[in-house]
Amino acid sequence: MKFSSNAYSGDWLNEKCNIIPEEDGFVFEPKSGNRAEGGICLPVSRDYPYLEFDLEAVEKGKDFYFLVNAVNIGPWYSLGGEGFRPGHYVFNVFENAKKMPEKSGAVFFQFRVYNGKVRIKNLQMVKKPSVQLDIRSGWFDTKQYFSYEACLEFLIPDDKLPQKPIRLRFFEAGNGEEIELNHTPFLELKKIPGYPGNFAAAPSINAFIRKELPAGSILIEVEGFDQPAFTWFAYPWKPGPIRDATEILPADYSWIQNLRTDHPRIFLNQEILPKMRAWAEKTGYQQILADAENFVIDPTLTHKQRGAVGDTRPYSTQEVTVPHAYEEEALTCALAYLLTGDKKYAEKTWIFLDHNLSAYRTCAEKRTAISWYGIGRIENMAAVDWVWNASDPVRCRQYVKDFIDVNILYARHGWYGPFYGINGGTGKVSGFYGDANTELFMGILAYREGVCDDLALDMLKKGYDKYRECLSFRDGVAEDDGILATTAMGYSAGQYPWVSYDFLYLWRAAFQTPVKLPKLTHLLYYGEWFLWNMLPGKGDISIREFGIGDNAKTIMRMFSISGHLYTVLGAYGKVFPDESVQIAQAIARMDGKYNPDYFHEKQISKRTKAPPYHWGFFRKYLAYDMDGVQIPPANEEKSTAPMVMARHFPVGGLLFMRSGTDADSTRALFNIGSSLTSHKTRGDENHFTIFRKGYLAIDAGYRNDTWYAQVKYHHSSMAHNTMLIHDPAEKFQTDEAECRAAFERFHHAWADTPEQDELFKKHEPFLADAQGSQNKPLGGKCRAFSTNEFYTYIAGDATKVYSAEKCREFNRQFIHIQPYAFIVFDRVESVNPDFRKEWLLHFLEEPAVNENLTTAKVTDEGGVIRCTTLLPKDGVITKIGGPG
Repeated sequence: MKFSSNAYSGDWLNEKCNIIPEEDGFVFEPKSGNRAEGGICLPVSRDYPYLEFDLEAVEKGKDFYFLVNAVNIGPWYSLGGEGFRPGHYVFNVFENAKKMPEKSGAVFFQFRVYNGKVRIKNLQMVKKPSVQLDIRSGWFDTKQYFSYEACLEFLIPDDKLPQKPIRLRFFEAGNGEEIELNHTPFLELKKIPGYPGNFAAAPSINAFIRKELPAGSILIEVEGFDQPAFTWFAYPWKPGPIRDATEILPADYSWIQNLRTDHPRIFLNQEILPKMRAWAEKTGYQQILADAENFVIDPTLTHKQRGAVGDTRPYSTQEVTVPHAYEEEALTCALAYLLTGDKKYAEKTWIFLDHNLSAYRTCAEKRTAISWYGIGRIENMAAVDWVWNASDPVRCRQYVKDFIDVNILYARHGWYGPFYGINGGTGKVSGFYGDANTELFMGILAYREGVCDDLALDMLKKGYDKYRECLSFRDGVAEDDGILATTAMGYSAGQYPWVSYDFLYLWRAAFQTPVKLPKLTHLLYYGEWFLWNMLPGKGDISIREFGIGDNAKTIMRMFSISGHLYTVLGAYGKVFPDESVQIAQAIARMDGKYNPDYFHEKQISKRTKAPPYHWGFFRKYLAYDMDGVQIPPANEEKSTAPMVMARHFPVGGLLFMRSGTDADSTRALFNIGSSLTSHKTRGDENHFTIFRKGYLAIDAGYRNDTWYAQVKYHHSSMAHNTMLIHDPAEKFQTDEAECRAAFERFHHAWADTPEQDELFKKHEPFLADAQGSQNKPLGGKCRAFSTNEFYTYIAGDATKVYSAEKCREFNRQFIHIQPYAFIVFDRVESVNPDFRKEWLLHFLEEPAVNENLTTAKVTDEGGVIRCTTLLPKDGVITKIGGPG
């Protein structure tokens, strides 16, 4: 059913477009303005399911975009500026119809073009297209999302055998970024024996794209025929873990019927209490009793923060004063009650609980945050639960209702609700340690208490879904690398682990019939990630880190993760004994020994309030399952196996190198190919850091800088050891918008400040300047990695993270020759040879330049780096910098 040129002009709804007939096709362009829109009714049936046409761009202006859509059945399929590809396009309209009749029907098919015009030829409905690509239904999850766990099977039948190999490539349709399958740029199809003209591939997926994309946003290109052939995925891409998420946590809510209705049920229950008490007797709890006796409320202890003002966004803010909350103090007294049975501690718990509820209400009334972290309110809920049996149940239930009335506003607030300063992070890629984290706990505390049963059930489901999605995502991206969803150490070694192991402690106690704890591999391999990130300390800092990503980059202290790992052992020590031994061995490599007495009481302090950062202190009293973890004694004979000199963490896009593990060893990091967005800075692809006796080649930038410097330097390639390619016409409009928004937020928060106004006026003309930087945080590819006892070789391709209008190629080869030598060889080609290129190398101290030799020192640690520039022969070395 081919449509003639007359059909193009006669049967089309074309009030907003010009359709210019040509032989076998037409040109589609705007009638006026920059947007063309028009469509035609297509007869679609099971016998003639395919629509095919040839597409090319006649004219492409700035921000050119092309979209097609079957209006009554499916999504928009898009091709954005750099994502536009000419060729042969095929749709299975009937198969992808969500509202099609059983056998046939009419479909209104619509075309749109922005800022350009296209030529469409040979538009027709066919029974069998010239190139047919079938994605077997096994790749779908209930025809709603692509299943990340399934195998792929492609079939391309064709009467003529192609002369070239048939390959499939995947692209983001909007920006043209290549999507790798199994870390390769294409999938090659093989002939199916016994079926002439049929080709297939059924690989097991172990790596695809790790961000959600709407339907019509992934383009498949088929290579090997006379011209490229394309089709779009008709359904959304929703990434999940490598293994089925139901292996981690079930998708249904049948577990709710197994929840306990007695108390305690948060972190502890009647069966666990004897184990906890025995563990506390062994580790000591005199500090808990001393604190429970001495903690008091100081009514003068308040703090100032900002509260929202107004009915519409953007809200103004005003300074508000709110009381201090005593959540750790409340839980300390509740724990003292459970350990001793003395009701005086339960009664004192209520003094803190009532004060905290009043503080929460004050915060809500003043439209300000309670805390950036949800852990305090989780502790407050646990305190209510732990003293329930020593209290009036009517009082307890009323408290639960009043607590939820306030905190449900925060748990479901998100980033853009009516309060100011709320941690709205609820997604799986975030740390999930803010207000939203509290919802599941609220549901468990209120379950079947008769005060808000319907809401409790809703909170259980919504809270559980958030946890399930978060934990499944973390396991999927961690694989055997132990990365907790971000490469920024301040987060993955800070608050990110709380969510994972607090869930384990909650799940261990919450059920009438105990359930098996999920096996979270991102916790079991957690130590591996940190072993490679560790750098020797300095002064009173025992361990430092490389500083990659969204880190403050000041003293470079790395949080000790021993506490995290011991806490994991407290939940997993007897559930997964083999893996627990590996965790213990990782601790021994980091700390010099595994300490089975890590949680034992060291000394008793007298204090009237909980010390700073006392969050989660209760976990050490729950860690009884680490008792009995036996780490094998170290082999006294030195191993003859060669040391592993480098490690690639593909999902995080980081490659670590070393010459040894002692304090004087050389260590280096290379950054290319991350697929994680959380706290990933833009502009650092193909960056490297070198450390020996101090930071020699550094990652610059300062996360906590001014609103301007954070956007224009910290997130720019200027702050990293990579390449600048200067296109004078390139602008980063998003930078300008982000700077303006940041400045306005500052203004709304802190009112008029002449210094900031002056800073804004000074930089306003340059807010959109690209400054030669990379324009995307993701898109680099690690093309090669090899390591042995003599050298490590890496090839990084950062071409795609620059604008295609200025960069044709940026490939960097990076070689570490043991023990101290490095070779950096770059291939850079700009679209315009006149575009200036700058090779960047950052130091802590001012370097000395002598012809082609640059030398820099780390004076207080004794480190020295000497960089000899070999190419380009006419290169000019320029020192830029100053104090700070």
